[in-house]
Amino acid sequence: MPIIFGWGHTNSKEEGIVFKERCPHCNNETNFLLYVIKTYFTFFFIPIIPYSIKKLIACSICNFSYEVEDNDYLTLKELTKVHAKYNSGLISEDEYNKLLNEISNPNKI
Repeated sequence: MPIIFGWGHTNSKEEGIVFKERCPHCNNETNFLLYVIKTYFTFFFIPIIPYSIKKLIACSICNFSYEVEDNDYLTLKELTKVHAKYNSGLISEDEYNKLLNEISNPNKI
């Protein structure tokens, strides 16, 4: 019986909206989304071990993206949580702006 293994199975997870800005690629004012993309080693077509993990920010229209560093990812992940709360109506605009300011300037009192 042959053993079947491989690589290249990818799993993409959208974390949420990070910010709204003009895309340098398509020139549209749009949301930029945070993604985590994992590429796996597979055994009998079952993803077993991720051998590549990329964290990206991508344009929601043209998918233009760029990779972010691990330490920046944590801050960006917090921004997605704040945007989700604001967009669902759980926090006011004042609270939203205050939280954005706290995340952007963590050392400022």
